[in-house]
Amino acid sequence: MITQEDVLAFEKTFTDKKTYRRFLCIKLKIIDGKTQAEIAQHTGFGFRHVQRIQAQVQQHGLYSLYPKKGIVRNSLLPSKQAEIDLLQRHKGKVGIYDLHQALNALVGRPVIFQTVYNLLNRHDWKAKVPRPVHPNHNDEAQTLFKKTS
Repeated sequence: MITQEDVLAFEKTFTDKKTYRRFLCIKLKIIDGKTQAEIAQHTGFGFRHVQRIQAQVQQHGLYSLYPKKGIVRNSLLPSKQAEIDLLQRHKGKVGIYDLHQALNALVGRPVIFQTVYNLLNRHDWKAKVPRPVHPNHNDEAQTLFKKTS
């Protein structure tokens, strides 16, 4: 249970307006005793958003109001070294589908294609490269077109 003293002590730790606005949802409830509808009107949040913030603080505490920092990686994805090994094995191969199938086998479950593009982006690889020549090109037709035009 969060007390009024905890709320007042915690109020001095905020530096940005966005987080303080979320904190107001808790402060107005505990200190002023306002309803969720009044808090929503005062803060500009929707009624349901105020409910979510208050439920989150009840479950995880006041420190859950701070924004999460850093990149959250899926724990099922392989380590950085395994990613590098996978990319080295598929270097020079044509098609993203082969890499997608290999990543599925490495993880042990199907992953979406966006995961493959994120993997390539993370290691500064380009997934798509222009082909040097069109597969249906005809040299004779090109020279004839140059002569007649």
